[in-house]
Amino acid sequence: MKILMTGATGLIGKNLGIRLVQEGHQIVVITRNKTQAALSLGFPCDIIEHDLIQKELSLEAFLEIDAIVHLMGETIDGKWTPSKKKKILESRSLSSKNLLKNCPPTVQVIVTASGQGYYGDRQDDVLTESAPVGKNFLAEVCHEWEKSFTQLQNYNLKNQIKQRVIIFRLGIVLTSQGGALKKLIELFQKNVGASLGTGEAWMSYIGLLDLENIFVNALFDQRYEGVFNISTEQPIQNCQFTQELCEQLNTLKLPNVPEFVLRLMYGEMADLVLASTRA
Repeated sequence: MKILMTGATGLIGKNLGIRLVQEGHQIVVITRNKTQAALSLGFPCDIIEHDLIQKELSLEAFLEIDAIVHLMGETIDGKWTPSKKKKILESRSLSSKNLLKNCPPTVQVIVTASGQGYYGDRQDDVLTESAPVGKNFLAEVCHEWEKSFTQLQNYNLKNQIKQRVIIFRLGIVLTSQGGALKKLIELFQKNVGASLGTGEAWMSYIGLLDLENIFVNALFDQRYEGVFNISTEQPIQNCQFTQELCEQLNTLKLPNVPEFVLRLMYGEMADLVLASTRA
């Protein structure tokens, strides 16, 4: 299979790219900087230099492409200034729109990563894929992120085009290689681990290897179509997660960090760790 990938230089993209190449697939990477991508990617691939935020991908780029994996998005780490929020939103909404603008029906399957931030802060609500969109910034981002794929799905259904469109709403991706867990391990090993806010917020998560398996399965399994929550069937509350991580690392657990402290430190970005997602 010949697979077009965006976001291939990110943590998920690199691991998935290596896995797909090992399984005999050909990868074409879309990136804004061909030189940097060639140095950082850990797998052989063809590279097309193109900025999906600025302009649509040409029809020629889809020549012989069987599948698309769309992982592109500005990191949500860092202070959420107005310019940062604009980058977070546009890197997802505009890249999705420009990726699909000229996508032909010969592409058999399209998989995009969205996030469970789609639901906003829902406290103890048990969230299935049919739950409505939330009301905070991340919910808006995820909704706009998915919009182009939902529109394509509806168009295909109306015109009886057999092209699978899959939207994965990812929970927190846990791996010691990077992301949230690596940062938490480094922090907790300094004996400053603590629950956040009340500690009662639900965390829905997925291990990186499980996530890779799901992406690979989705490319070939005809049952994958539409929206899926990608996380363990057993969400965990932040207080329990914190306790178990402290026990695994044999470190001290400090008193909870109050919400107002997190708001002072991180501003609106505190929603990342305070929002409750029981998916």
